[in-house]
Amino acid sequence: NGDLGVHPAGNQPQTTRKVERVLADLFDAEDACFVRGAGTSAIREGLASCTKSGDKVLVHTSPIYSTTITTFEHLGLEAVSCDFNNLESIKQTLQEHADIQTALIQYTRQSLEDSYDMGEVIACIKGIRAVTIVTDDNYAVMKVAQIGSQLGADMSCFSIFKLLGPEGIGCVVGNRENIASIRKFHYSGGT
Repeated sequence: NGDLGVHPAGNQPQTTRKVERVLADLFDAEDACFVRGAGTSAIREGLASCTKSGDKVLVHTSPIYSTTITTFEHLGLEAVSCDFNNLESIKQTLQEHADIQTALIQYTRQSLEDSYDMGEVIACIKGIRAVTIVTDDNYAVMKVAQIGSQLGADMSCFSIFKLLGPEGIGCVVGNRENIASIRKFHYSGGT
């Protein structure tokens, strides 16, 4: 029975909620939420929680994963590229595009020339204005001292199998507001 252990208050399995809380604590986040579909869906859900169709999203100039491009197409988002290796490029792009309210930062490098520091990029963006930052930590989650949300991003997204968990499950850790939105996408009914 898929509803075995569902807690009426959260309308989700109690054990799932407990594990989400453990991961939130592990990564110093306010909350965490599992999603079906591994890292790709974690990114999709993270972006869906803070954007609407037609929004512009700041991204790095290096190639974007094909699955992330599909996410942008499905959500109706427009990618605006700048060079994350150059903080002045970030500042200039955000000044030129005052309507950008979201950024997606890939933790691992997509190009051999990439040398940006995740913390510096997050601090630069946040220092300009209140942009919601989603990080793709999928290939970095257990290989770095701090993931994006620990460095100031609003949400970090990764596959649970990167933590030796089951395949096909993604996780978003970050602030309560966005995680609550994601949870509403997945758990209907209840009180």
